[in-house]
Amino acid sequence: MGIGLFKKREIIVFLLLMIGFILFIFNDKIGVYGLFFFFVLIFMFYIIDRVFLVNFTMTHYLYLVFVGFGGVLFGYLQSEIMYLDKFFHFFSAMMLTSVTYYFSKKMKFRDPLVVSILLSLFVIFIYEFYEYVLDLVFLTSYRGSYNIVDGKVVEVLSGKMDTFLDVVVGGIGVLCYVILRLLKREGKIYRDVENL
Repeated sequence: MGIGLFKKREIIVFLLLMIGFILFIFNDKIGVYGLFFFFVLIFMFYIIDRVFLVNFTMTHYLYLVFVGFGGVLFGYLQSEIMYLDKFFHFFSAMMLTSVTYYFSKKMKFRDPLVVSILLSLFVIFIYEFYEYVLDLVFLTSYRGSYNIVDGKVVEVLSGKMDTFLDVVVGGIGVLCYVILRLLKREGKIYRDVENL
């Protein structure tokens, strides 16, 4: 007997939680707030899938893995590789729009593509607001780009400019997904982009 799809999802969620916990224990460079976001992302995705009976595909769960680990690891690597997080914001926005489009279709909204655009942009703004609140309340440095020069942390990109670029790059990711979806709808793309 095979393992059911929901059982596989529960196993993936459990493994993600365990890996996040292990990352927290063994790596002091990964922030508590990044891990908190990682855990919230996993729980919200799983709860939405269960409560609304969306039945996200395994591809969508793999997107969750990418976004979850990417958020933790790219945040860590950003001080080593400039603007790495911009690539992450772009691809995460495309994946997010895929998930919100799938959700909108399952919920039978009148125009799922428009709803997915609005939902995706809303999530992007909420995430940037989350970073702002962390910086304001807990004096973290999630907004902005920093580099280590001669053992000192140097701000390379201000928090405001970083937030602006994150939103713009995320918006471009949303737009790219929409263009792919429209091209598929018009039959101009032969490759299956259903799970993008």
